[in-house]
Amino acid sequence: MAKRRGEKLFGFSPSYSFYRTIGGKHGRQGKNTYAGDESEQGPLLSVIIAVYNAEPYLAEALDSLLVQGFRDMEILCVNDGSTDKSGKILADYAARDPRIHILDQENRGASAARNTGTHAAKGKYLYYMDSDDLLEPGALGLVITQMERNDLEYLCFNSVAFAETPEGQIIAGQMNRDYLERELEENRIYTGQALFRELKTNPKMDLIVPAWGCIITRDFILKHQILFVPGMIHEDEVWTFSVLMKVQRAGCLNRCLYYYRIHTDSQINGPVTLANAYNLYRCILEIQKIFAAPDFLCEPGLERILIRHTRGLQNRAIQKYLACSQAEKEKRYQLSLEEQSRFETLVVKPAAMKADLQRAKKQALAEKEKAAQYMQQNKQYKQYKQKNKLLKASRDYRLGCALLWLPRKIKRFLKAAASPGAAGSGGKGQAA
Repeated sequence: MAKRRGEKLFGFSPSYSFYRTIGGKHGRQGKNTYAGDESEQGPLLSVIIAVYNAEPYLAEALDSLLVQGFRDMEILCVNDGSTDKSGKILADYAARDPRIHILDQENRGASAARNTGTHAAKGKYLYYMDSDDLLEPGALGLVITQMERNDLEYLCFNSVAFAETPEGQIIAGQMNRDYLERELEENRIYTGQALFRELKTNPKMDLIVPAWGCIITRDFILKHQILFVPGMIHEDEVWTFSVLMKVQRAGCLNRCLYYYRIHTDSQINGPVTLANAYNLYRCILEIQKIFAAPDFLCEPGLERILIRHTRGLQNRAIQKYLACSQAEKEKRYQLSLEEQSRFETLVVKPAAMKADLQRAKKQALAEKEKAAQYMQQNKQYKQYKQKNKLLKASRDYRLGCALLWLPRKIKRFLKAAASPGAAGSGGKGQAA
């Protein structure tokens, strides 16, 4: 049986509408609300993709862009020192489509690659896409239409996680259930801080929106100089927070427009290292800088949520640190003494206290279970004694004892008479 095109391209269950619109060498154009035309002044949209050793998935990601039916855009692919065939794939696609531009640089990480793309972008709007993920056909036209209609600076939308391995599917299911799908008022225009408050006060949405889950105006980024922190894991935490604290016209779409792939090389699926804990700690420091900025204005009622958000980052850092091996934990001694001291204050010492507390709770639980088991045994013994007492006090028991008294006496007499000791003592008596 021939495979569906979606199965061949994406390798996961063809339950998404994505499959129903893919076709042709680059796919057929998806339905689009806003197709746009190429502008002489520059494209309407700049899509920025940081690429590093994405050979297995890069072509699928680019195909999902080319089926959008959206012409008025540039696709800036920043090759961050890839050592596989990612560069060749980019060159092949750029030769076939003039909207694709390649920016080569030495490997400096995803943040630096995104910043390179941001500086080179000419579009009115910016969108950051990962090189191993997929877009729903027509997604770009939909979000651009919403941005233009409501004169927005920022727009977020929903996503779906998917995986090709059983372990990854478990993680994907948890992500989809816990926070990737949000339900907000689509026609409402929020301030960034109001949107942040909505996201953080709803338990199902208590995670900051990743850069690939939103679109933003380039003028806003240039005006406020909001870039990604170089060399940081979890860079979206600080970037999105910085954006939401300053943006004045934000909106949302309650539609799943992005497919987030979880694979063996995914950061979320990899082993826990000290870098995970340390970079969450760095997020806390960067957010504290935003708080301390002279021009930072906080809307009424947001302070408590900001404090809770910072504590949430600290708890995540502590959990990551506790999950590290002892060898990973000892890497903290490679930090400068000042940095080491701050890291230990915010993460290591609270982690040690939490570990001690967990051990104490575990020990207390074991003792409680042991006491409960003893109480249960003691209760069963008391119940047995009570039942035995009631039985001996009953009329039937006493009547039974009376009826069996004489047979028991005869049985004991016969047993004594038949014993060797009784026979021997009787013979000696006769002889005397």
